[in-house]
Amino acid sequence: MVGAGTAPKGLGWLLHNAEEAWATLNCDTSRPFDKPQSGRIAVKVINHLGDEVMKVFRV
Repeated sequence: MVGAGTAPKGLGWLLHNAEEAWATLNCDTSRPFDKPQSGRIAVKVINHLGDEVMKVFRV
């Protein structure tokens, strides 16, 4: 089967990197990013009840 020998390695890499990515997203500290050309960013907040609010800011 094509790719049968690489599946566990690929899956392991994916799971390892997904854990690291989730750890950086599941926190209250923003990750740095470049200023967008549009000069605007959108911030979305979701509370523990699942209510969502999004606001666009000029930067």
